[in-house]
Amino acid sequence: MTKDDLRRRATERLKSESPAKRASAATWLGALGGEEHISLLIGLLADSSPRVRESAIEALVMLRASDIAEPLMRQLANDPDERVRVACAEALGDLEVARAVPALIQAAREDAAPMVRESCLMNLAVLGDPRGAQVAARLLHHDPSAGVRYQAAMTLADLQPDLALPALLEALEREEKTSARLGVIGALGELRNAEAVPGLITALGDADERVRYSAAEALQSIGDPVSLDALAAVLSDDDADVRSAAMEGIEAFVRGDSRVSQDEKLELLVLLLKVPDAKIRQFAAGELRETHDPRAVEPLIDALRDRSATVRMLATQALGAIGDEHALPALIVLLCDTDPDMRAAAAGALGGIGDRAARQQLILLLQDESADARVAAVDALAAIGAPSAAQVLVLLLDDPCAEVRWATCWALAQLGDSAYADEIYALADDESPQVRYYVARALARLGDSRSRPLLERARDDAELLEYLRDWAEDTLHMLTDG
Repeated sequence: MTKDDLRRRATERLKSESPAKRASAATWLGALGGEEHISLLIGLLADSSPRVRESAIEALVMLRASDIAEPLMRQLANDPDERVRVACAEALGDLEVARAVPALIQAAREDAAPMVRESCLMNLAVLGDPRGAQVAARLLHHDPSAGVRYQAAMTLADLQPDLALPALLEALEREEKTSARLGVIGALGELRNAEAVPGLITALGDADERVRYSAAEALQSIGDPVSLDALAAVLSDDDADVRSAAMEGIEAFVRGDSRVSQDEKLELLVLLLKVPDAKIRQFAAGELRETHDPRAVEPLIDALRDRSATVRMLATQALGAIGDEHALPALIVLLCDTDPDMRAAAAGALGGIGDRAARQQLILLLQDESADARVAAVDALAAIGAPSAAQVLVLLLDDPCAEVRWATCWALAQLGDSAYADEIYALADDESPQVRYYVARALARLGDSRSRPLLERARDDAELLEYLRDWAEDTLHMLTDG
């Protein structure tokens, strides 16, 4: 069936006594396009059925008809059905009819139906004409409908942000309906004006969790460091969403706000290590790692006793990253922790600190039942740079775990003791391609000529990960250039 056939069929259906069929026909005419039916659709605005009138309006919008502003404005003012009047307001906004602003303002001020007033306010914001700000301010303070007051706040912020702040702050102080308060708070967040911060901080204590949540989000949008303490205070809120919104605001400050000093960030993160929410404590421990500030050492040592294993792990890693020797005793104790992951993390942290005082305990960890802990101990001893450890490390070249064997090869090379080159070379035909690669790389670091054919084999080893083959080739180039 062609488009012309469909148009003829739709036109015939407009004569039906069924409102549903007439409405369907109007929709089809709009979808099929063509300006020849615009006058027919405008005529349907007088149909006895609100459903048909609404469908006709939607069809005219689909046609993007150019000369329908006047009929729509008349319909907005006079149609007896509020849904049809809403459709008129939306159509005027969708079609961006600038000359419709006075009609929308009048309907926003005078229409009896709250949903129509809301729609008019919304579409005044769409049209972006500042003339709509005056009626929005009036309705914000005086409209009996909370929904209209909500939309008035949003429209006012959109149309006249410079002058909206006093009206919104006044509304925030006196507004009692939660729905309207949410609109005011959302509008204040959009304005991003620091003068709104005190009022929003007060809203963080509202009895309704939706208001507290919106206030936290608005404070995040404004991004004024003055709100940090208030956001931190609601991290113990009963509502998880409120805590999450507050945390997002704090994260933004900690990670990117240049106005927050290092001292302020440190103080805040230390405070967050003590809040009830484990996810927040995890965030704090992770961020303290990035500060590299020795003042964080004592709070992080305290966090090693946290009931969350993840917090303990992150605190351990943070102590290693900070590298302060005051953490040594606490980390050495963790080498005996019942959790093998914690033992491995403690070994890694001790390697990061690099103090030889932990050497003996790390050597004992080489016999740990956990392969991860043994690998961490090997890496730590290499990082500390204790040459005397080589005579113990060499024993791990026979470890049943391939990762321990290749970590040991590389650790011996890092310690720079060529006395064990033969023991390393003995693994040249190891069953693990990664071990074979690290044998070649370790011998190259030690300056052993036997490394070249092993590197060439590693470069061409299909069993080896691609990036390791690339590294083998790069090492060969360096040997050639050298």
